[in-house]
Amino acid sequence: MAIIRGRQMGLDMPTLAKQFKTSKSVIWATSNTPNLSKATGRPLKTSSRDDRIIVRMSKKNPRLTSTDINSELKDRYGVQVSKDTVKRRLRHALLFRRRPVNKPMIPEKNRSARLK
Repeated sequence: MAIIRGRQMGLDMPTLAKQFKTSKSVIWATSNTPNLSKATGRPLKTSSRDDRIIVRMSKKNPRLTSTDINSELKDRYGVQVSKDTVKRRLRHALLFRRRPVNKPMIPEKNRSARLK
């Protein structure tokens, strides 16, 4: 920020390099970097609050599928998103592949047949 201000005030690169104890190439790269503050692309469908709600639902009940979370979001909070959006938000929160159902237990006759 100070380097950019110095360039706007008319100071040359060697002077700024000595002042900040760095090379001229660093001054040049700093002053020629485009402003990246403007966001590009499509705006997000969910807010950070909605994302926290999705993560909280999944942590509370890991057996919920993304479709279940999606329908609950729509019913309770009025947020209409796709199941892929829910999956993406969960992946971003490092919640990968939540198991939707319990595996059924092996009946006794199958267990004894398997052990023979």
